[in-house]
Amino acid sequence: MESNLKPFVSVLMSVYNAEKYLKDAIQSVLTQTYENFEFIIVDDGSEDNSLSIINQIKDERIRLIVNEKNKGLIYSLNKGLEAAVGKYVIRMDADDICDRERFGTQISYMENHPEIGISGTAYQSFGEGFVSQTRVLESDPLQNQANLMFFPVLAHPSVIMRKSVLDENNLRYREEFKNAEDYGLWVEASNFTKISNVKKKLLNYRILDKSITRQANKDFNSRFNIHKKIYQLYFERIGLHLSEQELLLHFIISDNNRFRDNDRFSSKQIDSYFKKLNQFVGKLPHSKYYQQALSKRKLSLAIIKKRKTQVFLNAISYFYFTILSRLL
Repeated sequence: MESNLKPFVSVLMSVYNAEKYLKDAIQSVLTQTYENFEFIIVDDGSEDNSLSIINQIKDERIRLIVNEKNKGLIYSLNKGLEAAVGKYVIRMDADDICDRERFGTQISYMENHPEIGISGTAYQSFGEGFVSQTRVLESDPLQNQANLMFFPVLAHPSVIMRKSVLDENNLRYREEFKNAEDYGLWVEASNFTKISNVKKKLLNYRILDKSITRQANKDFNSRFNIHKKIYQLYFERIGLHLSEQELLLHFIISDNNRFRDNDRFSSKQIDSYFKKLNQFVGKLPHSKYYQQALSKRKLSLAIIKKRKTQVFLNAISYFYFTILSRLL
């Protein structure tokens, strides 16, 4: 790479006490087959050897930003976004590993799909005590718009974002969505752009017991209050108002583990809520995508509760709307 080239891409990584896996994560970025990028690393007041590890790596593409005190992930990512000069911003976490073709593949995809503002990739999860799994995420933007009703649809450290979409629409990570800041950003961004995924596995995503999300999931009430705001944003966009109780129910049914561990609502209440959602989304443009998302969620919950009749009926509904959504 010639040093006088303006970086086409800004790679953004926030680091906080990540010494154990940091060097491997950085090297997986620096050894990409695509080379025209700046690598913005924000050290968020690390108290271990993270900063020393970064300083030992000599590569002119690295732009190091140091927070004197720990400011948190959201502050650090937004600081990096402000500093980024690339047409695209690629996220990377300090404990994950990129496939060597990741950047080139994602850039090519975005260049060939100008309607897409944010996209992610399939990924392989791994970690001590966890069974390695490969997850291929939905690529259809219309289906992703519907699926955002329940979950983030993108693996955060796999994403590439069009910088112009972020800047022109004043999109940044928001403190009020802390511990679900990516989900909040995707919901806000979906008002202005389309979201997709490359089906090729391009990231090795490390699962840690001490990850932010895992720690946050232990506090049900604070987690609900954060997600409630995101759900309200989502449903306001499509014109549906939900009560506090309905938002709580939605929070519980949106995650299999939460649903499995929680009995605050009866089967009758849950069925009634799904009926309300189904009646509403049936009137929306592209309703088949929303109905597919609803039938898939209902199927998952029926399997957990071992409701055999509902499993059968919801499976038929899910496959019907899946096929329908794939037709022109």
